[in-house]
Amino acid sequence: LASYIDFCNYKTIVEIGVQYGHTTQALCEIASKIGGKVYGYDFFGPIGAYNGQKGIPITPDINTIKSDLEKHGYGSEVLKLTKVNTQTDEFAKILKEDTKGKIDFAFIDGCHSYSGTKNDFEKVYPLLESEGTIVFHDTFSHAGTRAFVHDLRVSPDFNDGTYDLINLPFGGGPGTQPFCRIGMVFLVKRGYAKSFGGI
Repeated sequence: LASYIDFCNYKTIVEIGVQYGHTTQALCEIASKIGGKVYGYDFFGPIGAYNGQKGIPITPDINTIKSDLEKHGYGSEVLKLTKVNTQTDEFAKILKEDTKGKIDFAFIDGCHSYSGTKNDFEKVYPLLESEGTIVFHDTFSHAGTRAFVHDLRVSPDFNDGTYDLINLPFGGGPGTQPFCRIGMVFLVKRGYAKSFGGI
């Protein structure tokens, strides 16, 4: 994701679903390199299986995540974390104010239900720049996100011809279970027609 953001020179980076802050750190690293800023949103509380059961660490609170990222050199100039329920109208208002209504890149990894994923998409997409990208995480491993991105592809309720979808049905990474197909889907706005770049 960081390499992609660097390649596209995206400056306004949104992460919905910070949880442990691992992805946030990678996003901050690239944002600091290219002069961008990361806006992270989460309710920073126990969620589902991630509540200390079966050896899964408890989701840290916002101050723990912020402190950890500050130790790595990522302060307020490159990062803003906000404790908020992204399913609320309050979040839509905060998101628009933070990003000044213009998002280059969004990583949606929050509520993995169909309605939760749809909600996050509907709050982000109207603010997405003409050459922007949304990446949905866990699109293979979670039924809600998988069903929603399927509808993004085929349903006339969503697919109005303004974006393309790239499906990556893998992404467990080193150290995960064999054949751990987590999945990511890149939604890319069709902004090339508005681009001043050469072909």
